Amino acid sequence: MYGLTSQFRRAAVSIAANIAEGFKKRGKKDNGRFMNISQGSLEECRYYIILSKDLGYLEESELIPKT
Repeated sequence: MYGLTSQFRRAAVSIAANIAEGFKKRGKKDNGRFMNISQGSLEECRYYIILSKDLGYLEESELIPKT
């Protein structure tokens, strides 16, 4: 559980950090590379949510946004 939490936090922070870093890059190619890295981190977070559900750490109802 601790390892999964740590990996999830790292990936979540990486999303915003790479967007911020890419925003400051002058070339479109560099900017796009950092946005792509951010997308990878986002997919990693999605995987950790699915894994947490499969391992019984989360209930399905906790994953559905409350309106």
